Amino acid sequence: MASEAVSMAANIAQLTGVDALGLITMIVEAAKAARRNKRTCLELARLVEQVGDLLRALQEQPGVTVMERPETSAPLRELQETLRRAHELVESCRRRGSYPRRLFAGKEQGESLREVRSKISIYLQLFPIICHIDGTRLLVRVIADGAAAAARSPRPEDEEDEVLMSLTNRPNPQARVEKFSYSQLVHATNDFSLDSQLEQGTLATLYKGKLHGNDVTIKRLSVLTSGQRLPECMSENELFKNEIKILPELQHKNVAKLVGFCTERRERTTVYECMQNGSLENLISNFVDELIVAILQTFAGAATARSILDWPTRFRIIEGIAQGLAYLHNYSRVRIIHRDLKPSNILLDSDMNPKISNFELAEMLSSGTDEQKTDNVVGSIGFSAPEYMHKGIFSVKTDVYSFGVMVLEIISGKRWTQPNHRRFHKDLLTWAWVRSSCCGARVARRLKELVDPPLHAASFRGVALPRCLSLPARRRALSQQREMRRCVRAALLCIQESPKRRPDMPEVVHMLRPRGKATPPLPGRSRFTAARASSLHGGEKSS
Repeated sequence: MASEAVSMAANIAQLTGVDALGLITMIVEAAKAARRNKRTCLELARLVEQVGDLLRALQEQPGVTVMERPETSAPLRELQETLRRAHELVESCRRRGSYPRRLFAGKEQGESLREVRSKISIYLQLFPIICHIDGTRLLVRVIADGAAAAARSPRPEDEEDEVLMSLTNRPNPQARVEKFSYSQLVHATNDFSLDSQLEQGTLATLYKGKLHGNDVTIKRLSVLTSGQRLPECMSENELFKNEIKILPELQHKNVAKLVGFCTERRERTTVYECMQNGSLENLISNFVDELIVAILQTFAGAATARSILDWPTRFRIIEGIAQGLAYLHNYSRVRIIHRDLKPSNILLDSDMNPKISNFELAEMLSSGTDEQKTDNVVGSIGFSAPEYMHKGIFSVKTDVYSFGVMVLEIISGKRWTQPNHRRFHKDLLTWAWVRSSCCGARVARRLKELVDPPLHAASFRGVALPRCLSLPARRRALSQQREMRRCVRAALLCIQESPKRRPDMPEVVHMLRPRGKATPPLPGRSRFTAARASSLHGGEKSS
């Protein structure tokens, strides 16, 4: 008897501080090992399991739980005492003893167990009422909180003003932008006159102007009047906010610097640093027939714009774009995917340095994410990667593909869908694969067929370089040919159909200017260009 009393005291001390759910678990385990009144113990265990399920459901309620409310905490404490008594009874049914004592104790324990079971049954009937009262209270609170939030929530215009004002008050002066008035922009552009217009794109128009005595480039969004059909989530206002949210975070010599903005009179206008030479699109597009160009070149100054883009300038532009993209993808504070990289979105300053611009469609990659998917595929056909156009999947490799197409345009001076042969109309990618075999025999001749004709005089002197050329001229021409081959190889690697086979932009930067005599790896033929090129061999043989 003394040992049983000691054991009972130890159990009571052990149960001090144990919550109701812990007691329920102990009751169920003890009931399985009961030696007396086993059927009653198992029935009691099933009842307390139901109580445990209800207690867990109440604990998962948001906000202040039922267990913590003053009006319900007292009954729940009584429930916990009842559960503790139930555990003591079930535990006593598990102990050994002499037969007379077991017989007498079994009858007494059975009555106590039935009494405890009836009390727990009453608690089970109270639970639905408690849940209903608490659910009603929660619903009233949700309705009240929703009404209060609606009353104090700012209008969309107020939220936009708050975001814009934060741009003008940044602690870092380099990331700070200015809010210009509409009258200032009107004065700077002579009321947005045609004389001030640099060029007109699909979503915006560029103007040159002067603000605070500094030359600037002003971009005026014109989505509503452009006829462009964009998803509803990409309104003119959303495109504008996306760009001014991203650009202040970027600080690189090959990314356009945002100077300010204007939102008066429903204007969605951004102000950049001065870009005297407009976009790359206007300088590399070869819209006229070569015969017309030759006729125009007989007149003084007719080829001025074309002569600006000699090979060193084009190579500097290619290299600058690659460095800017490497910064956006790998080295900026936030990883940026441009999603609409093309020549018209590359602006050129007075020294022909490229600046990546127009971030209206750009996306920021969240931390730890390499790719994302969207149902709203936007961008320019011909420059968008296959996986993005067909599946809506975009990643840094999406921009790598666009860069490859753009490099081929810069080198060839041809648009991606321009007729490149008198008898065949092929896209630029297939043309490059067929004409560029820059790793086989007759390298210079095959490369010359791909390169823009205005570059031939400086970089190609016939099929081979004549010995009569001075040593510096020969070295310069050979150096330019090597740079062209590296650019073509890098571009063909960038337009691989599989994103995994495309290089990252830091790798591309290294390919363009490698250390020593290293050359880019040989690109494999993309499936879609191979299919297009197969029809070519029926009527034309590649030289």
